[in-house]
Amino acid sequence: MAKIITANGDTPFNVPAGAAFSLVINGTYDGATVKIQYRQDSAWVDYGDEGTTTAVTAGNILDQIGDSDRVNLNVAGGTSPNLKVNLNVI
Repeated sequence: MAKIITANGDTPFNVPAGAAFSLVINGTYDGATVKIQYRQDSAWVDYGDEGTTTAVTAGNILDQIGDSDRVNLNVAGGTSPNLKVNLNVI
């Protein structure tokens, strides 16, 4: 599934718990940092260093390790981000 992100904030995606997914982000970060997060105990948790990016990513593959069927992209610090996100469940 593809989404366009043009502002700071949260953008959730539906990903079944336990599934692997690929993530590609293209576009202009304009100073933004993107954190990939999973849901655990009703809170978003960062995937860690491998889940934080400030540049174009190509084909990162992660496992959905949270306790809900959602992952989140948190965009922060950008002036005018314009990012195309492709997330595909494998």
